Amino acid sequence: MKIEVKEIKLGDKLSKEDLIPFEERFFKSMTERKRMETLNINKLKEAAVKEALVKTQGCVTYASELLGITRASVYKLAKDYQINIDEMRPAKIAK
Repeated sequence: MKIEVKEIKLGDKLSKEDLIPFEERFFKSMTERKRMETLNINKLKEAAVKEALVKTQGCVTYASELLGITRASVYKLAKDYQINIDEMRPAKIAK
């Protein structure tokens, strides 16, 4: 699957087409997806933070808006759950 990289700026409106489906990035198989089905609050918070960061391509500002929390909280949760925000960001294409 080839992903087109689109630069986004603060204030840009995102459409559904701009978002990378969470499942395509984090669930390699249905077995793995079933393991994520839980009611453990910590696992749910971790999955929510990952999904928000993936959907916003690592933009903490947009992710915080999706989650309804502050940017500082996103950074803290990412640190607590050892989520590498840079991995969520698209690779820069050399010109």
